Amino acid sequence: AQEGWLTEGESGITGQSIATIFEFPKEGRRIRRTKRLSIASEGNCPDPEDDRTPGTLACSAWGNPSNLYAGNGVPASKRDAQANYDGRGRYQTWTRDWETSTPRGDRSWQTLATDAALAACRARGGKAVSNVVVGQGHSRDRNPTGGYDRGPHLGWFFDNRVASGVRFRARESRTWTATCKKVIRRNR
Repeated sequence: AQEGWLTEGESGITGQSIATIFEFPKEGRRIRRTKRLSIASEGNCPDPEDDRTPGTLACSAWGNPSNLYAGNGVPASKRDAQANYDGRGRYQTWTRDWETSTPRGDRSWQTLATDAALAACRARGGKAVSNVVVGQGHSRDRNPTGGYDRGPHLGWFFDNRVASGVRFRARESRTWTATCKKVIRRNR
């Protein structure tokens, strides 16, 4: 038994040690754990102009609209929209490959994919991404007209809601995979 000060300030004999009498509650140890999640693109282009369900694909900027109107010439309009995307003349034949093509705009596919992966990671409560790998386009489409081969897996999207009639414009997409880093903090 030890003599010590009790709660009301009275002196007395207790059955506790002096360490217990004057003990304050200890805060639990905080544990920090890093969790790594594999994430991948899904859905469509995250664009409010796009009437599809938004997703996390890496997508280029829209190209200029073609000056062909839709109707019986819909495939030709799409072909011309692809030509305008590339800045090439109408009816030119050339081959594009998803591995070597560059997106329209001032950013690379790697930058677009990293930005999309970071947004998807943050939506899951993560803070950073690593190991971002750019994949092929979202679709296997070569070209709507067949004869003007741009190569498979370019991931073409078309939009025909351009002002002044129904004209098409084109953009490309790329899939991606990444590792999302999420830090979990909790008390032990």
